[in-house]
Amino acid sequence: SGTMVVVIRDTPRPRGDVIECLYASPDPRRCERTRRDATAAAPLDVRAASVAGVPLWDFADNICRAESCPVYLPSQALVVYRDDNHLSASFARSLAPALAQRWPSLPTQGR
Repeated sequence: SGTMVVVIRDTPRPRGDVIECLYASPDPRRCERTRRDATAAAPLDVRAASVAGVPLWDFADNICRAESCPVYLPSQALVVYRDDNHLSASFARSLAPALAQRWPSLPTQGR
């Protein structure tokens, strides 16, 4: 049908108590996980993209640093996660430029 299909890889996983940790700790870095731990799960989404032969978009580089995945970005006053497996809405919006870089040019059809 000409429809572009991609698989977006699941986000890196924070600690299960990430929000409680942020409230309890004066240093949000104590609530971070290593990048290796945050991305360790055997991702079904990666295998699905491979089997289906469709592109896999992985935003881990936009969410994590080289060694760890932050839970709070003081320079932008953004909490990264809203719970143990979802990004906060404000942080997700900050990923729009990264998404736009991957998105193909779409016809404007009548605009």
